[in-house]
Amino acid sequence: MNETEQRIIDVLDEQSFKLTAKENGKLRYPFLQPGIPYKNTLWDWDSFFTVEGMSAVLKLKPNAEKKKSLAKAAMGNVLNFLDMQEDDGFIPCMIRSDVENDDYATRPRANNAHKPVLSRHALKAFELYDECGFKDYLNVFPIEKLEKYLEYYYKEQFNEQSGLFVYADDVFLGTDNNPTVFGRLPYSSADVFLNSLMVAELEAMTELAKIFNRDEKLWKNRHNALKNAINELMWDEKDCFYYSQDVNVKTHITEYFNHGLPAFWKTTPLKIKMFSCYMPLCFGVADEKRAAAALDAFSESGLNCPYGVRTVSKYERAYNLEPSGNPSNWLGAVWTIANYFVFEAFFSNGRIEDARRIKEQTEAYLIKDLEKTRSLSESYHPDTGEKFLNNDFFSFNTLYACMALKLQNL
Repeated sequence: MNETEQRIIDVLDEQSFKLTAKENGKLRYPFLQPGIPYKNTLWDWDSFFTVEGMSAVLKLKPNAEKKKSLAKAAMGNVLNFLDMQEDDGFIPCMIRSDVENDDYATRPRANNAHKPVLSRHALKAFELYDECGFKDYLNVFPIEKLEKYLEYYYKEQFNEQSGLFVYADDVFLGTDNNPTVFGRLPYSSADVFLNSLMVAELEAMTELAKIFNRDEKLWKNRHNALKNAINELMWDEKDCFYYSQDVNVKTHITEYFNHGLPAFWKTTPLKIKMFSCYMPLCFGVADEKRAAAALDAFSESGLNCPYGVRTVSKYERAYNLEPSGNPSNWLGAVWTIANYFVFEAFFSNGRIEDARRIKEQTEAYLIKDLEKTRSLSESYHPDTGEKFLNNDFFSFNTLYACMALKLQNL
């Protein structure tokens, strides 16, 4: 590692392990907090990708005790969420340990289930447990709850007409004000972010089915069917982009009208260029031809910027750089996880120098923040690299270690 890489990794090593919290209140197991602004709170995709990032930190700076702590927190994250599962399989996107009878993230206030990363989270926890020499966890792990959670998605957030998954509403999207979902009708948006995560989730569930001797074929078939639907309906041959889709397509027949040619198309494209348009390239959805075309299109997309990747293209009417919380602004600001996904799209498709550039651009704003504030922030300005929102935030920023590790391992 060069000096700058070492400084960032040292800070992540020092600070990110402070995110681990002991069991507290209704969180009966250890867990991970995203940072000081979100103390005593467990978030869905945040906790999973923090585990990914912290695991990479430990590969760069091995520490047996820290690995044991991370393994327990990773397993605890999953078990805490499974603890909160409702009778029909619904699991909320976040849990506040210190709030009694908390309905903040549950129905009917928030209708989106825990984002599809929970099976991957479990697999990662199993990997860490194995590396730490912990035993017998498979004998007590409630695999049937994970199956029930995914069945909930198929029952409540799956659109049969398109074969794609939809958001129930525009609350707890992860990418909070994503313009292909935010402000749109309930159950209408088949978002490329959501469906890309689900591809990886179904692949993970296939692996878990092997481990637990469950119905492996079911999950493999569903995985392949979703990949096919994404390529059929989300890929735009002209723009060389994967786009989110509106599934609210229906022929409205009256007594006199619309008895002829129906609306035969399954979806209507929501042609907004966002970082998530590259996520199908991270999870093996795109074939070689589509991947090459999509990556070639990046330089003219308006997503590229001096500090990596704008979350929304600067050419979109939704592009906006006002600092905002609740919802957090994902309309152009740079988030390290967005940089990571586009890095991974380039890296996994053999564009190593492009991937290296994104890693170095990420490095540039992280080191600037450390020198100025001695901490890291939630998001950054795409043109200046200045802090955009919330200092003392390490969660997604740990993914810098994943980029550094992959390039180092070459």
